[in-house]
Amino acid sequence: MRNDILADITKQYLTSRDFNGMNVISLSKNFDISLEDLSNILKDMVEKDLIDLRFGDFHPNIFIKALDEYPKSELLKIIEPDRLKNCCAYPSTKHLKTIVDKKKYDGKPFELALALGENQLSWRAFDLSILEFYRNDPRYYYHNSDIAGSIHYSENAREEGDNPDDVYLQDFGFCYNSNKERAIAVYLRRLSTLSPEHQQMWNSRILKGDYKLHPDFYRSSILGHFPEGISIYQAFLIEEDKINKLCSWLHYPPLFKNIYSEHNRPKEFTILLRPTLREYNNFILILDKVISENINLKFFTGLDLEREEKRKDGKIVVRQKGSIELFEEWLRKNFNPKNPDTYDKIIKPLRKIRRMRQEPAHAIKDDKFDQKYIHNQRKIMIKVFDSLHIFRLILGQHPYLDQTSVKELENNYKIWLE
Repeated sequence: MRNDILADITKQYLTSRDFNGMNVISLSKNFDISLEDLSNILKDMVEKDLIDLRFGDFHPNIFIKALDEYPKSELLKIIEPDRLKNCCAYPSTKHLKTIVDKKKYDGKPFELALALGENQLSWRAFDLSILEFYRNDPRYYYHNSDIAGSIHYSENAREEGDNPDDVYLQDFGFCYNSNKERAIAVYLRRLSTLSPEHQQMWNSRILKGDYKLHPDFYRSSILGHFPEGISIYQAFLIEEDKINKLCSWLHYPPLFKNIYSEHNRPKEFTILLRPTLREYNNFILILDKVISENINLKFFTGLDLEREEKRKDGKIVVRQKGSIELFEEWLRKNFNPKNPDTYDKIIKPLRKIRRMRQEPAHAIKDDKFDQKYIHNQRKIMIKVFDSLHIFRLILGQHPYLDQTSVKELENNYKIWLE
């Protein structure tokens, strides 16, 4: 009977849609055996490393082998009739290695890992560059919140007659090594649903080493809790929105022409997917677009938008003032902070971005691969976020504002800097 039970459990696992476990109540009925007698058989099978059991104590869904639960020594103590009423049995990894035909999973390494008994919420770390393929191909819908994301084939592309290799990655997250270098983290359950072509593509980008999940990705995907914070990229865009709210309350024209949400921000406005000079310059370009090119000149009511300049030949020409120049002029005219350095903290990072954006336009440089670009991007984002945040706090002190409303704009969430 033990062999028949093992065969039943194994068949259920390998032929079910999602490598599902066999409900112990069903085993009891199929073999016309009481839970009391069955518990003794299951204990013997656990002892011999033939099966594993899931009680839902660590993950609520007992029908998938989601996470590690009890070690064998502990498991043997809790195999009792009452507890078996809510329990599923799975073939052990030791047993599966002896009977799984690996040829059936050619080109599907992640599905093979599940077939061999690995937990569905086991995960792999991948080089960030794997996302470039999806980000740069307009046929894919690619979303990245800097903490988690998703990928699927665009319905618009389907309607235009594409017959794609179906791709649907419900979620991916991020992880870090000890050097705070990011990587992509994806659960085996998600990876196993990819087509063979895409499974092999992802498999070629696997990273070795010790990586840890981003705390908020772990909180939301494993614990089922709300995220604790947001990325600095999202926080930056929220600052622009808050500044525009203050402008509205003061009956000023909005400072920023466009407000980007998590769903419509530029795809490149996120962490670098590859630490190269080209990716870094592209990011600076996008950052400048959401700052200086996004500034609304109508905000600067009362300022002269043009200035006269004397050329070398003595002629006077009229030039349009730049948005950062007008912003600084308006700031110095309307605010007199106790610490004069406040002007520099607001304006200098914005000027630096503008200058950095112009450099690639005037020189052709070879592309470079260097992890320093990841760290440089982080430093720049902290400075430009601080720039907007300081300005928002200054604007919020305007005497015409209702301070109760202003207080509601205070950040009540953690900002992830990495």
